[in-house]
Amino acid sequence: PPILIAVAIWVLLTAIVARAGTKRAHHLDLIAIGGLAAANVAFFWQVLFDGAVMPNGGGDLASFLYPMYGFASQALHAGQLPLWNPYLFSGMPFQADIQSGLFYPLNLIFERLARPFNYHTMEWLAMVHYALAGPFAYLLARSLGASRVAGFVAGLVWMWSGFMVAQLGHLNMVEVAVWLPLELLLLRLAIAGVRPRLTVPLTGVVLAVAFFAGHTQLFLYELLALALFVAFWGQYRRSIPLLAIGVATAAVLAAVQILPSLELTRLSLRSGISYQDSTQYALAPAGLLTLLVPHFFGETSQNYWGSWTTTEVLGYAGILQLILAA
Repeated sequence: PPILIAVAIWVLLTAIVARAGTKRAHHLDLIAIGGLAAANVAFFWQVLFDGAVMPNGGGDLASFLYPMYGFASQALHAGQLPLWNPYLFSGMPFQADIQSGLFYPLNLIFERLARPFNYHTMEWLAMVHYALAGPFAYLLARSLGASRVAGFVAGLVWMWSGFMVAQLGHLNMVEVAVWLPLELLLLRLAIAGVRPRLTVPLTGVVLAVAFFAGHTQLFLYELLALALFVAFWGQYRRSIPLLAIGVATAAVLAAVQILPSLELTRLSLRSGISYQDSTQYALAPAGLLTLLVPHFFGETSQNYWGSWTTTEVLGYAGILQLILAA
């Protein structure tokens, strides 16, 4: 039924836009976005129609995130804001643990509405984010002047890149990454002078949403990507202040998560982690070869001969994609 409802809404919206007869033919963009959604249905068909469980083996999605999100759902249904988790050790902060993703809007929606919140709900939560990733990349590509076909390809490449698929079990990473194209799109529009009073604060709002998803490292990578985008775009007198305002807006909105998490971090065992420990999963320079040959260091754990964990650093998106991007 959720798929049928989504299809009905999309068809209705497409028909309305087509009937409006705008010069830019936005109904064709809606058709392209609908195509991306249909591709996702095909991609996840075993989960949707055949009862398969994803990811294979469960991973962190089943063993780590599902218990956390399920606990939050139970508390919310009971009319409580879960600031404390009494079930781990002798009790520990829950909301302050940034990976709880308690204030992430989509998590809240699923945790509050699902009755009961089961593992299939987690799978739906994951699939919704892949369904968002494609359209966000499509809209970014279109704003940069790409054709609808090119935008469609960009959507496919982004939502099914090696990174996005490999991190399915680390849903909070996917939840953060999904918003990067939309952040870039809003920042680009702001720099270009397109309704900056709207696009600048919206950039901050989307950044805050991404931060609430609960993966600090990936969020910092996104800030780096925005900074590199500004450096590439130029117009520094305009772009740097706009980015700064967006980041400041995000910091204010996300303070409800930032401040407790900072306090918990100081009390964590990881507060004294060494540089050597913190970089043990870092990609060695030789690992850049996997951007061109993903299985250069082996396909499975049995024949792998690299010095790092492949899942943590998989970034392969396709050789053809790199050529087209260049």
